[in-house]
Amino acid sequence: VMPTLDPEVNTFVSWLRDNAAALVLVSVFLLLVYRGARPLIHRVLLRVVAAERLAAGDEPAHELEIARRVETIEDLLNKGVRLILVAGVVTLVLGIFDLWPLLAGLGLVIAAIAFAGQAVILDLIMGILILLEGQYFKGDLVTVNTIEGTVEEVGLRRTVIRDARGTLHSISNGLLRSPSNPPRTLAI
Repeated sequence: VMPTLDPEVNTFVSWLRDNAAALVLVSVFLLLVYRGARPLIHRVLLRVVAAERLAAGDEPAHELEIARRVETIEDLLNKGVRLILVAGVVTLVLGIFDLWPLLAGLGLVIAAIAFAGQAVILDLIMGILILLEGQYFKGDLVTVNTIEGTVEEVGLRRTVIRDARGTLHSISNGLLRSPSNPPRTLAI
């Protein structure tokens, strides 16, 4: 004898039965992308900079700069992949629970925040320019304003520098007006 279920539970069980395969496939796909993205990004970046390595010759300073560039861009791309996957999960949840009207309402809030967050937009633009121009990379010794230290992270929004005393400084890229770094050489 099958127990009688609440109509809402029956509706949910019916929906789950109809959509379970799609949910499992999408979940497995997102998991595979998450697990495979980092090694794939690393391999692609190594191929992309292979031409630079050939052009640089055997100079250790150029090799070090290329390695730092790869590490910096790899970190940034991995964060981008994670952001895209989170957006995919959010889209999946919005679709599953039919919350698209909620997204439309949030659009107005997001527009207001973006208008108010002009400093964040400046940070992002400056971060893109720092990376495109190659001003400095992860592992470089830099001086920004009165802070001198080693770059630990270069992101689109901020740069993280650790000074000689071990203090970690997080500086918005929009505030970086005149960073300087000495020539890149290998430490012996």
